[in-house]
Amino acid sequence: MYGDKIKKSWPRRLSGIFYKIVLVYFLLSLVLAVPFSNLLFHPPAHRKMIDSLTQPGAEKVPLLWKEKYSVNVDVLSVTSTAGPKPIQLSAWWVYRDSTRAKPTIAFLAGNAGLNPAAFEDEIRLCCEMGFDCLLMDWRGYGASAGELLTYGWYDRGDFDAVIDTLIGRYGIDTLQIGIWGYSMGASNVVTIAAARPEIKALLLYTPWSDPLPMAVHYIWRSYSVPKILLYFPVWTAIQIGTWRSKGGVLDPAEEAKKVRCPVMVVHGDNDDIVPPELTRRLFNSLAGPKELVVIPGAQHNDLFQVIGQERYLRQMKNFFLPLLANKNRPH
Repeated sequence: MYGDKIKKSWPRRLSGIFYKIVLVYFLLSLVLAVPFSNLLFHPPAHRKMIDSLTQPGAEKVPLLWKEKYSVNVDVLSVTSTAGPKPIQLSAWWVYRDSTRAKPTIAFLAGNAGLNPAAFEDEIRLCCEMGFDCLLMDWRGYGASAGELLTYGWYDRGDFDAVIDTLIGRYGIDTLQIGIWGYSMGASNVVTIAAARPEIKALLLYTPWSDPLPMAVHYIWRSYSVPKILLYFPVWTAIQIGTWRSKGGVLDPAEEAKKVRCPVMVVHGDNDDIVPPELTRRLFNSLAGPKELVVIPGAQHNDLFQVIGQERYLRQMKNFFLPLLANKNRPH
């Protein structure tokens, strides 16, 4: 009889232990969600000082480019009303002749920020092709105002504000715009092109899809906690971040279904920051002409070194030149 009581009590005890573990997990998840949200939605603090259009020494770059490539570099401050309140965005417009519209390539970097000096070879190539260039700091980076990342939610409105300024001041041809994007910037570019069907070509390096798995992977790299345990606290962190930014969540793979222009996607098969399967899902979702280039052995931060500068520039030229030099959109 005593043994029967013990047998009957074990399931109750186990269920009690299980519920306590679940309760502790949920409480711990809620506690961790706030610092996780800060990691995911706050730009790295030092990006305000380096790797931006306002980094020390950046003021010398326009003069250097002007002397070497006979270009003008206008520093723009553009007001964006995309978010809950207007903010000022920082951008550089690199052009040769303001009297006639030419093809434009916009360079949009990732979480590392935008270092203008690092884009000298791209500027030189654009000059050789007869193209103008746009360099832009995302909100929260460099001289651009903003405290929180929005992963495309307000960023595409920010891009619209800059493009509208270029149309008004310089009369650029919106049917001859191509965009170069890297990492977070590449994913943002997809959301931009989804809302601007006149964009003519996208060259994307290591873009990602699926905000939740990408965020889980990002946190996992820092804490080495089993990924399955991170989904709820990271999901909660995303809800906190979007509430604080008064924005929402865009899945680049879903936005890719609206992109009709030609797209080239490049990624390393050993990428340690953006899981290759997330890049491939975005690629598979693209609705228009597309090409996937996989770089064997390349990780995230050494992608361009593994590609090699000569091959990289040739790749960019061979992709953009025939698409942007011809005003007729391919079908």
